[in-house]
Amino acid sequence: MLLTLSSYKDRYNKNIKEIIGNMLVSDVKPMHCQNVLNVMDNNGYVGSSMARTKATLSVMFSDAAENGLIAMNPVTKSVKCSKKPEKNTKVLTLDEQERFLTAAKESINFNHFLFILQTGVRSSELRGLKWNDIDFENRIIHIRRNVTNDSNNNRFITGELKTSSGQRDIPMTKTAYDLLMDIKGQQAVKKNRVIQFEFADHVFLNRSGKLLPNSNYGRYLEKICDKAGIERISMHTLRHTFATRCIESGMKPKTLQKILGHANISMTMDLYVHVTEDEKEKEMQQFEQMYRMA
Repeated sequence: MLLTLSSYKDRYNKNIKEIIGNMLVSDVKPMHCQNVLNVMDNNGYVGSSMARTKATLSVMFSDAAENGLIAMNPVTKSVKCSKKPEKNTKVLTLDEQERFLTAAKESINFNHFLFILQTGVRSSELRGLKWNDIDFENRIIHIRRNVTNDSNNNRFITGELKTSSGQRDIPMTKTAYDLLMDIKGQQAVKKNRVIQFEFADHVFLNRSGKLLPNSNYGRYLEKICDKAGIERISMHTLRHTFATRCIESGMKPKTLQKILGHANISMTMDLYVHVTEDEKEKEMQQFEQMYRMA
């Protein structure tokens, strides 16, 4: 499990500090580490969040042991995360997607949301996208980096995508092509007046010429969803919705895996299982119709 420095800090401040933050490092035992995870479990955290917290604890105490501050890492095999099922990720139906886009058209970040619905990129990859990653001639989008937000220090951290699955090329849809051309034209007009130098090469910026953290996107999404009369969603919902539309259109699992940048096919197949469950009644009806015609 790969975590960034910002992720480690976030997990520590949210889930670890309050439980064992005032203890001496040498006094922390496996039962204290287990208690951190138990508190998260009792507060409704999903398994993946607890796993990231456990990984953060393990790294912290591994470094302490390596530097001779403690004799051994207290995050032992006995420290376990609850095996509770992950919450199902919300997916927009076709009707909800249309209502969302209609409500979002007046938002200054409409292009950001539409782009994810056309490409399935992660929000961190959206922030990391630069103009030299866009091949207009061949209509290809090169995903090469991500940008995360360190909210504690109010700064953005750029990370290169090291894995072959993360580094990928996404063919542009016509909608994505037109959207990018429109943004490029708008930035050409504003470049000398608005866009800050450090973000000058980035594609997706706010009205002040800066990158947006997820918290800002979240606030915009809440307002749009309320206006559209649909359940509130996250940026990841847009990515998941893109994947669902791909599946519904008949895209092969291996193709979708490469477009989404999944490390393994099982992650992609989980999406297929979800959609298959939703579609099975309709597909059985189609089967029955074909059988009657035979």
